[in-house]
Amino acid sequence: MPCLSDTELQELRTLARRIEGHYGCAQDIEWAVDRGSAAILLLQSRPETVWSAREAAPIAKREKDPLMHAMSIFGTRRCP
Repeated sequence: MPCLSDTELQELRTLARRIEGHYGCAQDIEWAVDRGSAAILLLQSRPETVWSAREAAPIAKREKDPLMHAMSIFGTRRCP
């Protein structure tokens, strides 16, 4: 079963963040690990189009009263 070490995961995360920083948007990247050197290789990068195109739904309906807004997020109600 293929897997990555914690170090390789951190390296992959760093690479992904550098690529997204370079292009200025979320990227769909393809990568591989060189078995000889254990280096992570970037094969391809293109703008991510599925998740970034979705409209973010609000966590909770905004309330005028800040306390009620916070309570609605946590699913509780103010006592009368």
